[in-house]
Amino acid sequence: MIFIKKIFFLLVLCFFSNAFFAQEIIVSGYVFDEKDKPIPNASLMVNDFVTDTIITYSISDQKGKFLLNIPFSKPSTVLIKVKAIGYDNYFKKIKINSIKVYENEIFTLSKSKVNQLDEVYIEAEKRKIKTRKDTTTYRANEFRDGTERTVEDALKNLPGIQISEDGEIKFKGREIESVLLGGDNLFGNNYTIGTKNISVDLIEEVEAIERYSENPVLSGLEYSDKVALNLKLKENQIDFSGNATLGVGHESRYYADITGLAISKKAKNFSNFHYNNVGSNTSPYSLSPNTTSFDDAKNKKLKSDFILDKPIYTSSIKRKNVLKNNNLYTSTNQIINISKKTRLRFNLSYFKDLAKTQTNKKSFYFSDIDTTSFTQQNKMRSKPQVISGSYKMTWNPSKKSQLNVNGQIDFVKKKTNFDYILNQSENSLTNDQEEIFILQNLNYTTKLDQNNALQINGKLSMNELPEEDIYSNQLIIGNKTYYNNQLVFQSNKQINTEVLWVGAKNRFKYSGGLDFQYKAEKLNTDLRNTANVTDDIRNKIALNSLQTGVKNSLNYFYKNWLFRFNTKLSYLYSDYKPLLLQDQKASVSKIIFNPDIVIRHRVNSKSNIEGQYLYQEKLLPINRLYSQPLLSDNTSLNRNSVDLQTLKSQEANIQYRYNDVYNAFEFWALLRYGENFNPMIPRIDISENLIFNDFFISQTSNQNYKFAVEAEKLLYSLSSKFKLGIDANRTDYYNQINTSDLRLNKLSQYVFKFDYISVFDKVFNFGNSFKYTINKTTNVDKKISNKYLTNSLDIIIRPHKRLFAKISFDFYVPDIKKIDDNFLISNASINYSTKNKKMDYGLTLNNFTNEKSFNRIYISDYSTSSHTQDLVNLNILFKVSFRF
Repeated sequence: MIFIKKIFFLLVLCFFSNAFFAQEIIVSGYVFDEKDKPIPNASLMVNDFVTDTIITYSISDQKGKFLLNIPFSKPSTVLIKVKAIGYDNYFKKIKINSIKVYENEIFTLSKSKVNQLDEVYIEAEKRKIKTRKDTTTYRANEFRDGTERTVEDALKNLPGIQISEDGEIKFKGREIESVLLGGDNLFGNNYTIGTKNISVDLIEEVEAIERYSENPVLSGLEYSDKVALNLKLKENQIDFSGNATLGVGHESRYYADITGLAISKKAKNFSNFHYNNVGSNTSPYSLSPNTTSFDDAKNKKLKSDFILDKPIYTSSIKRKNVLKNNNLYTSTNQIINISKKTRLRFNLSYFKDLAKTQTNKKSFYFSDIDTTSFTQQNKMRSKPQVISGSYKMTWNPSKKSQLNVNGQIDFVKKKTNFDYILNQSENSLTNDQEEIFILQNLNYTTKLDQNNALQINGKLSMNELPEEDIYSNQLIIGNKTYYNNQLVFQSNKQINTEVLWVGAKNRFKYSGGLDFQYKAEKLNTDLRNTANVTDDIRNKIALNSLQTGVKNSLNYFYKNWLFRFNTKLSYLYSDYKPLLLQDQKASVSKIIFNPDIVIRHRVNSKSNIEGQYLYQEKLLPINRLYSQPLLSDNTSLNRNSVDLQTLKSQEANIQYRYNDVYNAFEFWALLRYGENFNPMIPRIDISENLIFNDFFISQTSNQNYKFAVEAEKLLYSLSSKFKLGIDANRTDYYNQINTSDLRLNKLSQYVFKFDYISVFDKVFNFGNSFKYTINKTTNVDKKISNKYLTNSLDIIIRPHKRLFAKISFDFYVPDIKKIDDNFLISNASINYSTKNKKMDYGLTLNNFTNEKSFNRIYISDYSTSSHTQDLVNLNILFKVSFRF
């Protein structure tokens, strides 16, 4: 193990040395015509003089100025080609025999002579990236290195696009609304069905569409900040194509993945089947921390949150190294053109898993009285299951109107078993959860004239969440009373309607109208002693809310400025009804005004600066309105002081963003301030085996400060991409611990990130991601801090265009003060493709250094916890893939 770690550090040192000490020749100057006038947008290419391979390129600016960086490691002689529309090409040969700077080079181009031809055929050289209005188009194959298998793999290589670990996509820092396939929104909200499963070999181009609107009737009228990606298929992708991968490994490891894409003039279908027990997950459902998807995020306001939820996977390391699973996911996604005016989309999916983990946790809790310690060992087995179906029917009776009817039904079931030892006391816990969600939505849009449209929206939803915790041994709570069963039931029913006037005139784009929302919620809880029902602790409450008013959006454009004013003025009435005798009825009736103001300045075609102010006032959620104790897990008991106030908050931020897609350079900076005026804070009572949280609304305020900056650049001269990020956060908040007074806590986090990726046209390439984190918390009693670092190194070896290997080293230091207590987790894969590209053979080795466990330290203002998680042992998997 020590030898492997030394090799790891040596590899990191080697590729950093190569990146930072590479040398280059700099050529700068101007492109003029014969009258010494500058020629803008002239193309300058540097080619290998012998093979004519492109080494680097540049484009002259409006003053004709250019800059070329030529790596010294390239061929000894290069040829600079200068091209401009309407001019003859210009050539210059340079010998690279020493490090040199060529400054103020003048390239003079002559006007082209025009000859009359009978017929002219022009084949233009296709560019890697092109921009037209609000659409940026990438030629997918130009950004591939041969290791990509799915669309998601290829998207990670595209300038301006970022993908998170759970598959969320951003373009120029903005979240993607939809991923289209050939112009059709085949996947709805869960676009990772496509990005994680569609083969990259089917894709010709990727289009990033800004100011995206799925409703063509509102084209040119509404102002949209939405972004969509469109995957353009290769011309021959008609009829049917598919991929299949089968794998088998030692210790009964299996992997199967089958996808199929069928396209005709009237229909389009993508279906997939996936099974594995090697820790992989190609579904849109994330187990970190819960069984959620992007669809859940879109419908968050229509759903309640689980109260007894038990996280399945919270580790910061790769899922395949932590989870023992048994994952099954299948889906079918279909669009049918019923007629020229009507189309139907439906999506059906089924997900099931069996996840197993084992953890050890040791926590120290500090208070004004003494220090309490918890030691807990957990063995967890969780069986999540999701059945989901949705449909959308679109009818266009004319070019000026559209009717959308869509619906959705989700059924979620999760059973989790915990065997745990808490402070040397053995117990077990069974957690059962279910969720039913039904949504029906209707949207009608009609264009009244060239500048105005009317939109009517109606939405009905129903959400029910029954939960139960059953303990094998009874827990002692309060006055030596024993409990072993916690029941929770929530329901959430909503009606939402709005009538909007949408229009555009001169420099204005506007929308406004009436808004109506009705919500009926129920919450029942029962903490039971199955041996004595009279000791039960119950909550039974109903919360009915009505909010109606006017909402407006005004966008004013002046030169390079945008002024946006979004406001909502509404009347709120809420009625709190406790159905048991221990609580009093309450109601609130008031006028609420929520403004959202944005000022954006477009500095140039590549950059903008934006400021925003947002004020919100909203009602407490029902899961903060129960007054009797509720046992949320085996160590936490919660209750609330019922106060039917509205929570008030504000946020102000300013950000600057620079995106030069052609030159692969991005820069982003953010400064943000947020404040909660009357937050809900806890009185925390820590005793031996139990933490009691009593929440109440305080007249203090919580404040948050954030500063972030990121820069990313692809240096063609070094054949390398660099990304640097700094993120600083501070949160000031209040709480009470045991007998202490209300105390102010300051939690700070500083994150430094540096990523490097090489794109050498050679056998070896490298990728490295370094992250250093500092956590600090201070209050009147104590100062606690933790510093840790992570580093992930990928080595890609490609001796032949059909053969490549990838070796990954993930290095963790959970506490810099104990740098010798570190962890190195290693994974490797080898892939070979046949000459006709119809079959691939692969071999993967996970955790080949056979690290046994991983440790992580968490801190808060009153505790320090050390979490040790067992890792999956070394496993080997052989895979065969074929295309059909």
